[in-house]
Amino acid sequence: MNLQNEISITELKKKCGEQTRKFHKGEEHTTRFCFELFRRFFEENCDEAIAAVYAIYRPLISHWVKKHKYFDENFMDKDEVVFDSMSNFIFSLRRYPFTNFTSIGALLSYWRKCIHTVIMSYWRKNKRSAMNIEDVSSLSGETDYERQVIAKDIWARVRTVLCNPDDILLSRLIFVYNMKPRHIAREYPEKWKVPDDVRVNQQRIKRQLQKDEQLLQLLEAINN
Repeated sequence: MNLQNEISITELKKKCGEQTRKFHKGEEHTTRFCFELFRRFFEENCDEAIAAVYAIYRPLISHWVKKHKYFDENFMDKDEVVFDSMSNFIFSLRRYPFTNFTSIGALLSYWRKCIHTVIMSYWRKNKRSAMNIEDVSSLSGETDYERQVIAKDIWARVRTVLCNPDDILLSRLIFVYNMKPRHIAREYPEKWKVPDDVRVNQQRIKRQLQKDEQLLQLLEAINN
């Protein structure tokens, strides 16, 4: 069968999925259907093909992301890293002739390198914050005028980034007043019923704030 001319995307997706499942079970399999899906996207700009590839390989990519030694679920959203690695993979691969890749193994190896690049980018960005967002409670009592100005800018930026009034309130309770989750849940049961509700939202807020370039720059400035 000539895969380039005689099989539809729908059939390719089905057969690629079947062969991938056989591979994971340790059964005899072929990679030619999956390889053809990659080829149709990169050589024929077929969006349906890359959507199929993403659907089939997402569990594997998610596994690689979670196993990466620098992946930190407190600061990185797994699904976002998976999506960003896919974007990098597509953008990077389009710079080279597809004929450079002769197997699924070579393609996936390159995709794995893209995962590493994305995770290290997140990691370096988090490391750039010389003062952790959790440590800014000390800013409320700042006496130096210049640092007071930066502190005000930090909280103005926090309000801009978070937008949601409950998130803004929670960030102030945690980062300014240094309240513990159990105390917050007790004082604001209408918003956070139990301490775990506070913790979940705290981690989400931290991830959101750590992604903001302007806020990171302000945190660096006040620590210099």
